[in-house]
Amino acid sequence: GVIVPPVRMTAFSDLPLPPPVPPLVPAPDAGLVEQSPQGPLPKVGEDGRMAWQVYARPFPAGDRRPRIAVIMTALGLGREATQGAIQYLPAAITLAFDPYASDLQEWVAAARQLGHEVLLTLPMEAAEFPVRDPGPRALVTAIGPGDNLQRLNHLLSRMSGYVGVLTGMGSQFTVKDVQMGPMLDAVARRGLLYVDSGASRNSVGPA
Repeated sequence: GVIVPPVRMTAFSDLPLPPPVPPLVPAPDAGLVEQSPQGPLPKVGEDGRMAWQVYARPFPAGDRRPRIAVIMTALGLGREATQGAIQYLPAAITLAFDPYASDLQEWVAAARQLGHEVLLTLPMEAAEFPVRDPGPRALVTAIGPGDNLQRLNHLLSRMSGYVGVLTGMGSQFTVKDVQMGPMLDAVARRGLLYVDSGASRNSVGPA
């Protein structure tokens, strides 16, 4: 019964545009893409290059001050909100896209053109499921790890050029060793980084 008004570009009209920065390297890199029945999947290059390094936003490694990573999530489903985030947020902010969105590759290209590093959100079962439903291709505990790996491949194939994955919901899924182990192994083998959203303080992801 909740009505959420759509975000219009006029909501950003009073915000200054961030300083221009050089675009990130073009993506996808052909050497980091594996063609599969599900679609293009990230892979480690024959020369050892990995997506989390190749697609990363450069930073001054010599600066020893503490760093804070800021990630804007749930992008891609609302066109004007997504366009506003890409255009008006500083380039240092990473953008995480929802795999259920359309035109994902166009969004990735637009984000990287303005200097944003990109993540793919992995929808996962929440403790409140089915009240909170992560969607039809989400990773869930009711099926085996093998079936979840098939779902993972589908999700990973939705776009290319991202540095890694971010857990979406997941307070039920991320506490299950038997499910998380194979999933994280697959993510690592594809040269991706993993970000745990902290949906559960008992997540086994960091360990």
